[in-house]
Amino acid sequence: MLMVEKTQVRNETAFMIMYTQPGPFTGHVMLIMMALMYTTAQAKIKNQCFEAFWYTHHLAFFWAIGLYTHATGCFVRGALPGEKVECLGYNTYRFTLISGSLYFGERVYREIRSRYQNTKIQSVLIHPSGTIELRMIKSGFKYLPGQWVFLQIPELSRFQWHPFTISSAPDDPFVSVHIRQVGDFTNALGERLGATLELVNQLNLDVKNGIAGQDARYEDFIDLTHSLRSEIPLIRIDGPYGAPAEDVFKSDMAVLIGTGIGVTPFSSILKNIYFVDSAVDSNFSYMQQKGKLGVLRKVHFIWINKCDQSESRMDC
Repeated sequence: MLMVEKTQVRNETAFMIMYTQPGPFTGHVMLIMMALMYTTAQAKIKNQCFEAFWYTHHLAFFWAIGLYTHATGCFVRGALPGEKVECLGYNTYRFTLISGSLYFGERVYREIRSRYQNTKIQSVLIHPSGTIELRMIKSGFKYLPGQWVFLQIPELSRFQWHPFTISSAPDDPFVSVHIRQVGDFTNALGERLGATLELVNQLNLDVKNGIAGQDARYEDFIDLTHSLRSEIPLIRIDGPYGAPAEDVFKSDMAVLIGTGIGVTPFSSILKNIYFVDSAVDSNFSYMQQKGKLGVLRKVHFIWINKCDQSESRMDC
């Protein structure tokens, strides 16, 4: 049971307590921020308007400031028996100072590092269903199969970083990502690179009629690189970052299940297996090449796709 002395009761209305005191005021501000962040984190909103998700989630920094100042203004008070009433203050920062400093330092480091990881687009391929394949110059960039990166194109946005899974293998002479046009940023990127709706519809028609290249099963894309040679935008890479898919080489048997364009991490893994087997067959060092596959010996690959066989292999 708590004993409240008459001298501790302040003559204030509920409105004054809830909206003029630092504690309740910061609490309301934090609730509004959380409502915005939770709402834009919904899958439909995030997929259709990634920009809203990206910008509102940076409110977390201001939410942390509200958390640190939530108990200011002597809103929480206490006193031991026989002693005067004292403001208890706030001690939240003591529990988050180390982790918060590490996180803030990591964000600053990421921002600085990404500014120096500029690269150039080597080629731009447009696949049926409007999926764009960007092949970028490696320039010393190292990664493992199944990992992903953040990409930024300053010409489209100087602040937005969008995550994409790496679809190329580490032994490929380039770094590639497959981007499906489903949101504001990806649609703007497609329009900037010339992947218009008319071009996609024509490519789909050519593939179905079997006239896309000499063999529609293999030439089901259009290379847009030459038409953009002098206008290819600058691109920045932040990463790579780890993903569960890279643990596939820690088991002797792996079951890979992907749907639609979500198969991209497995594309990198399967390409890596192919390159290792090709190197072994070419009389390269057996142990050196097999070591890249860890203990993996068998792979079951299941790909669920809503498109028929006449359409592209990684676009639906």
